Amino acid sequence: MPPNPDFRAGFSHLVGYVGKIGKQDAVDNLIRIVAHVVNELGRSDIRFVVIGSGTHLTDVVRLAKEMGVERYVWFTGYVPEDMLCEILSSVDVCVNPEFRNEFTDKSTMLKIMEYMTFGKPIVQFRTTEGEVTARDAAVYVDNNCIPSFAKALIELLEDQDRRAEMGRLGRTRIEQVISWDEQKAVLGQAYDRVCQTKAWRPSLHS
Repeated sequence: MPPNPDFRAGFSHLVGYVGKIGKQDAVDNLIRIVAHVVNELGRSDIRFVVIGSGTHLTDVVRLAKEMGVERYVWFTGYVPEDMLCEILSSVDVCVNPEFRNEFTDKSTMLKIMEYMTFGKPIVQFRTTEGEVTARDAAVYVDNNCIPSFAKALIELLEDQDRRAEMGRLGRTRIEQVISWDEQKAVLGQAYDRVCQTKAWRPSLHS
């Protein structure tokens, strides 16, 4: 959809997050990143939009107020699909603030593919599966370091050409590799390989 400049509310940049807001989703990390961007790096020209709802929403809204950054974060709550698409079409960069751990390192995050579908560059903490999914569409931050994440985000926001190229690469990867039309053939090949293996036998518990 066409970008909607009203979502920026006078800010120069718009950074987006989409997903459930439970404790495990680490949106509190994003609030701490915002606080570092504002309070340590002195940037007051960036608005962050958090799209979604969940059991931890009240806590992260409270944390934003406690850290003095509530004016920089727009919590939309649940939004209908049309508005979700309009917001994602309007942001400059998308983020995944989940730390690397045993779970996230092996998990494919749907939000990453949603960001790529909209041609948006991504900043995320480095995980094995995150890199497999996004490849060159993302900037990867090591060591679960919030200041490094904030720095990487600022650098990306200030490089429009880099953002455009990363977004293009992400969209191309969705279309040529990750989309169901492509993946269903790969899945079929995997089933064929398993079924042709002599050692494999179906069971009642398969």
